[in-house]
Amino acid sequence: MRTTARPGATAVDQFGNEISDVALTWSAAGAGGSVVEVQVFNRGLSGGEVQDIFDEGRPKEPFAVTVAASYRGSDQTTAATVGVLDPLLLWDFTDGTLGWQWYDHLASVESPRSGLEFRSVGDDPLLFSPVVFYPEGRTLRVTLRIKSTADASGQVFHGPPSEFTGQTQRRFTVTPDGEWHECVLEVPPQEPGTVPRVDPASWLGEITVAWISVDACIRAVPR
Repeated sequence: MRTTARPGATAVDQFGNEISDVALTWSAAGAGGSVVEVQVFNRGLSGGEVQDIFDEGRPKEPFAVTVAASYRGSDQTTAATVGVLDPLLLWDFTDGTLGWQWYDHLASVESPRSGLEFRSVGDDPLLFSPVVFYPEGRTLRVTLRIKSTADASGQVFHGPPSEFTGQTQRRFTVTPDGEWHECVLEVPPQEPGTVPRVDPASWLGEITVAWISVDACIRAVPR
């Protein structure tokens, strides 16, 4: 069931919040805010249904943003194209290893509540995902949430395992301070049936990967 207030109509709920055709506003316990659209359902929604409702309001094409600023009396205006991201995959390692495998220079691999924990014991630790099928012709954005006490160098490869070369390599840098960081990198379009590989470091240290997400870009997001 979806409810929409009549134009110009107002009502007050049991907590004293005023509901109008513009927004639901509230202020209580030191917090305030507004909700522009309210939907009420007579049953629980599945995760897919919630995602569909969220997607209804998302832009389907890239859009332009113009930013104007004044700095010490000098006006500056710039324009940028913002890419639209479609979520494809999320490997949340707090739920387990999720089919990922590891080879070479990794030890003590565990998956507790914090994520995939392991120790790098050499200069080439490797993690492999199961085979994935990305949309063809779409640039990808890969994000890793990781903490490490190894070195700062990380790499992501895509392709059949026999074809992991420098041409399929994308590098990322993580500060090896044992704190959480999110590393974002762009990956070119991939053929169906590719295998992501993550080299989280190139030296000794303790590493935890909380999750890895993959989004498809309609246009590359400027950073």
